[in-house]
Amino acid sequence: MAKQKSFDEGQIPKRELGATIKSNKFLIPSHAILLSKLNPRIPRLWLPVVRDSPRAICSTEFLVVLPRIKAFREFIYGLLSNEAFADVFETLVTGTSGSHQRVKPEGLLSMNVLLPDQSVIDHFSKVVQPLLARMDRARAESETLAALRDTLLPKLISGNLKLGVSHE
Repeated sequence: MAKQKSFDEGQIPKRELGATIKSNKFLIPSHAILLSKLNPRIPRLWLPVVRDSPRAICSTEFLVVLPRIKAFREFIYGLLSNEAFADVFETLVTGTSGSHQRVKPEGLLSMNVLLPDQSVIDHFSKVVQPLLARMDRARAESETLAALRDTLLPKLISGNLKLGVSHE
């Protein structure tokens, strides 16, 4: 499940049983982009990789952005991560509390965007897609290494696990 806290802790979704989730959630289609609507002065843009879960969900604090054409995903992600977009998006907040300002979906939909020709979008996506995939693989590898560290380190410190060290 994609939550604000999960994003802030390295963009790693947490696995939870559906029965334990008490609040509303959104399903995440495989080509979705998640844009936080909460406190947009802290940019949170997530390009989730929906692998093996037919029921990937996210907090309602994210806007689930679905490109009309799946091939536009990388382009839309680039657009949403642009500083100029973030500057305008931040002006769309509602709410009086500095810690709970939100952008309504209508605010995002009201923004004007200039789109380049299809050939430019295609070329951009072709170049950027492998880079984004590499970032996701690095994030997954980091998660695996952290889990391995968290499993082995206590055993090493307690002396329950000894490493054979060669003295050559």
